[in-house]
Amino acid sequence: LAYWGWSPEAKAPVTAFRSWVVDGAFHGPPPIDKLNDLRVSLENLLKDVIRVIISDLGWPEQDVPDKLRVHSPNFTVPTGSWSEILACMMSGGAEILLAGLLPTVLVGKHKTAPQASTFLSQLNQAVHLLNPYSHDNPLRVPMDNETWNRLRGVCLGLLQTLEAWFGELPWHFSGGQAIGNKPRILTGQAWSHSHVESRLIRVALWEDKDGEMLIWNPSRINPVMTNPRLV
Repeated sequence: LAYWGWSPEAKAPVTAFRSWVVDGAFHGPPPIDKLNDLRVSLENLLKDVIRVIISDLGWPEQDVPDKLRVHSPNFTVPTGSWSEILACMMSGGAEILLAGLLPTVLVGKHKTAPQASTFLSQLNQAVHLLNPYSHDNPLRVPMDNETWNRLRGVCLGLLQTLEAWFGELPWHFSGGQAIGNKPRILTGQAWSHSHVESRLIRVALWEDKDGEMLIWNPSRINPVMTNPRLV
């Protein structure tokens, strides 16, 4: 089965963000422990978006810290490599970083697309609604229905805004069956914050890369992604 590309179902280390906003996902507010999972899912989503933006701007990884000092001066760039900085980033830092990057990357986008201020407002609301019920909740106070409905609506707005800008969000892909050479056609299971379930995808890659990959398909070509970007 592995030879034919039927790899085991992709197990996401976090819950796909779409899973939190689909109708019927929860009957009332999720349990407290699940709300912390939502916070982790939001932070992972923001990291994916930042990777897409860096790729869209064409910045080499080694140049990213210096570029951020110019384009996002309110963001304090920690020491370390860009991959280390991004790995440790939480929603508060991502919000500051995106406030500087979004106006740059959205230049030339379709005029009817949402503005950066729309997304930043949605993100700020999500963070402030979620924080008291996740890692800042020592008394383990449950969320009420009204707050959950507001949070769910804001999260849905976040996802819709991102997809209006960047299309389908990137796929977390670990490969599978490989056919051919230059390009190789890789077939395997992957998951994305744009979808509730993992899916079998096919990717044409010119790069000699194996293992875990984050693949963005801005051209939206399917069923084989012929022009993917590794972000």
